[in-house]
Amino acid sequence: MHGKNRSISILRSDIQLCLFLAALDFTIATTAIPTIVSSFHSGRSYVWIGSAYQLASAASTPIWGKLSDIWGRKAILLLAIFIFAIGSIICAAATMTGMMLTGRSIQGAAAGGIVILVNICISDLFTERERGFYLGLTGVVWGLASGIGPLAGGAFSEYVSWRWNWWINLPCCGVSFVVLFFCLDHVRERQAGISSGLRQVDWLGTLAVTGLTTMSLLGLNIGGVYSSWKSAKVICLLVFGGFTMAAFVVYEAKIIS
Repeated sequence: MHGKNRSISILRSDIQLCLFLAALDFTIATTAIPTIVSSFHSGRSYVWIGSAYQLASAASTPIWGKLSDIWGRKAILLLAIFIFAIGSIICAAATMTGMMLTGRSIQGAAAGGIVILVNICISDLFTERERGFYLGLTGVVWGLASGIGPLAGGAFSEYVSWRWNWWINLPCCGVSFVVLFFCLDHVRERQAGISSGLRQVDWLGTLAVTGLTTMSLLGLNIGGVYSSWKSAKVICLLVFGGFTMAAFVVYEAKIIS
């Protein structure tokens, strides 16, 4: 019992560290963007350094929850942390804007998984009476990370290198990965095989959610920046995003019934 309590105590800190990393990268690039733009000699594409992360995070979030239902919280959270680290390496080593945006998109997709799985793990690890405190703590961690992000980004850019905004993630990801690998044994786990698990995924629903999120957020991001709000590109993205949302609701309603 003592060993189990100690393991859960370690997990409390580690899952909050995971959330801190995901939240930090939402804002850490904001003050570093001028330096990055100067380094890459890029034009208006700089706005996507922040938007790519947010867009990928929002689009991927629903997928991670379902994957954790099929293959277990531990395996999927470890996968999300690993992918987040890969995205961080790409960002830190970027030599052009396209490479940076690729890394930020990969990071964002993984961050969507980290955020949702931290909340799921809290529900699995703690009783109903305890959950309120720990879910509230995630809000505190998110707020701290969001506030520290711009300060850290500016400090790294001015005194070290903007690349350290992402190199700093690697040791933190390493610590989180190791702790979760050895300690995360008190959450819901399923041993579905790869082929049987893939058959359980609602691919059409997943595609619809990803599509409607991507089109809607993409339209809102480029509207007024790259294109006029009245342009065909923006209107089509928003309209088709709305249609996809309606189709998704109808499709899911039929599945439930």
